[in-house]
Amino acid sequence: MINLRTTFLLTICFHSLIYSSVAFSNNAKNNFYFEPFFKVDYQIWQNDQQEEDNGTYTYKFRGLYYGPRIGAKVLGIYNSWLVYGFEGSYSYYFNTYSPDPDETKDDSFKADSNSTQTQFGIFTGFQYNRFGLKLQYIPLTSIENNDKYTTFKDGENIDPKNSYSGTGFGVGISYVYRPKVNFYLEYQAFTLNKFTIDGQEYELPTNTSTMTFKELTTTKYSLGISMIF
Repeated sequence: MINLRTTFLLTICFHSLIYSSVAFSNNAKNNFYFEPFFKVDYQIWQNDQQEEDNGTYTYKFRGLYYGPRIGAKVLGIYNSWLVYGFEGSYSYYFNTYSPDPDETKDDSFKADSNSTQTQFGIFTGFQYNRFGLKLQYIPLTSIENNDKYTTFKDGENIDPKNSYSGTGFGVGISYVYRPKVNFYLEYQAFTLNKFTIDGQEYELPTNTSTMTFKELTTTKYSLGISMIF
């Protein structure tokens, strides 16, 4: 189910895109650009599980994704101040597992592994002199992990590779260092409610006899640079 925050951001993005399309049809003040970028991501992830056995217990599996992200934007600027467009990116991550010593059910997971993330989104925002502000809605994102950090399907002879997919939102600020060079500082948050392992997809949260497996949630902080063509 899409929450109110996601609905609000999506409405703003689509409204700005529609407004800009109408403006383009009536006015020649639109300019379009291609903007490849390189960013470095630090993304904190958490996967909670609840067990009901003579009481309710919550176990927190958590860690850090970090690594480079490459991608590109198709960028429109209307009347020199309204910014809109869409973007896609690919990330390669090192994944460090950091269990909570007080609330971890199983700490036999690998301490280090590798993951990747793809994401596609739309954005809108404003540009004022050298500074820019952008709001993002990300309807498609997927994280693929080489190792499993959940007790779901524990003890079964399965391939540990798995993936999570879902949606996200973000906000970013930019600074134009030179006419074609931008520096970025970005914040994004994701809720990934589809889990695929051993060729089967599951909607999260999902339940077994005593355990509830919740969505994977992440918070991403990024620094980056881009070139505008």
